[in-house]
Amino acid sequence: MGEKSQNSNQLNLINPATKELIAEIKLMDVNLIQKKVKLSRTAFLTWKHSRIAERKNVIMQVIKYFKDNKSQIALDITKQMGKPIRQSLNEVDGAIYRMSGLIEISENALKPNVISQKNGIYKKIIREPLGV
Repeated sequence: MGEKSQNSNQLNLINPATKELIAEIKLMDVNLIQKKVKLSRTAFLTWKHSRIAERKNVIMQVIKYFKDNKSQIALDITKQMGKPIRQSLNEVDGAIYRMSGLIEISENALKPNVISQKNGIYKKIIREPLGV
């Protein structure tokens, strides 16, 4: 849970269960936000034009990171949300499960779907990333 601190350029992250200060987060100014959005748009174009196999590889690295850092991620969730560690561990497991499931169906789910063809004209649905 975040609270504005006395310093308006900072957000205090508070554990709602213990009221303990977890972190002091410096807020970004408008120029830095705009720069990050621009970088995100550039990264998006790379992602959009990458093959599904490349995207799957990136997500598999994310899954590996979640598995390798499960305890720390769960602890961070617990501190930030004030929930029991068991629930946080279940959240991490759930995220890994969902990401793994989406990896399995990604190629089939993302391939173009031809709806109809008549006189050499095709109607199809193409699923592609939309952007930042």
